[in-house]
Amino acid sequence: MDEDWPLLIRQIKSDFGRVGKEKGEVLRSLEKWAIFPNKFVEVSTVCAELHGEIVNGMKSLVPGGFPRFTSRDVEKERVKLHQKLASRIFKLYRNCLELSLITPVLAEAFINMAILILCKKEIRENQRQFEAFIRSNIDAKIFDLPYKCQGFERKIDPDSETYKNFKRVMDRRNHAIHGNIDPEREQTEIVYFEGRRPLFKEPGDHIAKRFETQIRQYDPEKVIKNYEDTHEFLISIAERLAPDVRKGFWQVMEDPYPGYDLSRRITGALLPEVTAIAHVGDLKYDDELHVNWAPGTVVRDE
Repeated sequence: MDEDWPLLIRQIKSDFGRVGKEKGEVLRSLEKWAIFPNKFVEVSTVCAELHGEIVNGMKSLVPGGFPRFTSRDVEKERVKLHQKLASRIFKLYRNCLELSLITPVLAEAFINMAILILCKKEIRENQRQFEAFIRSNIDAKIFDLPYKCQGFERKIDPDSETYKNFKRVMDRRNHAIHGNIDPEREQTEIVYFEGRRPLFKEPGDHIAKRFETQIRQYDPEKVIKNYEDTHEFLISIAERLAPDVRKGFWQVMEDPYPGYDLSRRITGALLPEVTAIAHVGDLKYDDELHVNWAPGTVVRDE
């Protein structure tokens, strides 16, 4: 009966005093893990989606550039085609902008997650050294990995083409992330004015040229290459780990919600990606029981 539940709950609570000490001892004997969101997985998922959209967007563009219209073109068809092209280009431009800005964040998230997983105990337990490690520039963190983290069989070669490609991507991040503006370096076109009359240095369809300028500003092929170069370098870091360490590293790195042991300060993959909830059939939740939970009452709600 529903009205029997409050009595059962009160009896269980009253019994806590009898087993309170043993209950506390059992609780203290258990491992305590904090489940946390893996920012690398979150960012890499967004990057992968943008990568796919940019590749598909590049395929949908008009081969050979943008159409040039003449006075004989039907006005309605011209407007319709321009609107269609504009929609595709603006979407492609937005995706390129987002991926170019997020790619450095992907690298930072990977490096920081690698430090969390692999950092040596003596570094982690020294608050000053650990904070300095985490807060150092990304290039310093990268070259410190083999010294301050466990499991590395090989150092990271600063002269490798993989690292040089990655460094070029990261060197451009500050200019973009901070929204720096340099009109001379970033100019897209020169235009003169005679009073209020614009005189363009280059003739032609300036609407189509505007589209082309946007694509040049965030060249899809360059954005894709920067992303892939970054991805390739991050993979190369993991390849420098010993095989047995590498396997566990990727298990945690690819876990959307890994765990962190608060006492031992270690990271681990704890739960499967797919979980299930099971309960006894026809068992009601508290708010579904027709009872009054106030202390000292066992009144059935009609």
